[in-house]
Amino acid sequence: MSVFKPAGYDIYLVKLQVGRKQQRFPGVHQLGPSQSIERHLKRLIGVRAGNDVMPSDLAQWLLDLPQRLPNLYTKLCDCGLLSRSTTDARRPLSELLYGIILPKKGFDDQGFQIAVNTARRSLLLYSRKPLLLAPNSQFHDLTIVTGGLENTHCIPLFNRAR
Repeated sequence: MSVFKPAGYDIYLVKLQVGRKQQRFPGVHQLGPSQSIERHLKRLIGVRAGNDVMPSDLAQWLLDLPQRLPNLYTKLCDCGLLSRSTTDARRPLSELLYGIILPKKGFDDQGFQIAVNTARRSLLLYSRKPLLLAPNSQFHDLTIVTGGLENTHCIPLFNRAR
């Protein structure tokens, strides 16, 4: 049996032969899940040795491995059974992005200009009179002058996602 718990250890270890070397991989605290890890690792070694296509269930297990068992994931990458780039490529982009995404310079001005253009198009559809839009930067609103009548329409700023 290649799943064992050495004296003084809290977790089980999985001992497998990778190439010509005996490797020890970290397991978990229970025997049953450690045996399941052993079965997955044997399948992974077989797929890698035969250059076969990765089965979907094994690929999904490897995809969840960095979050569930980071020590095992690190050991597999160190042994050469996994490469960090291939497992990171399967993760969604939202999981790869960390921290706050900062907008570029002029983001608010661009959003305000889009709002101005939208208001201009909608008013041109409903009014056939000449239209002049004058942005008031102090209050971020537009003064709309049509024919001699003045109306103030507030246009909300586009909020940044934080």
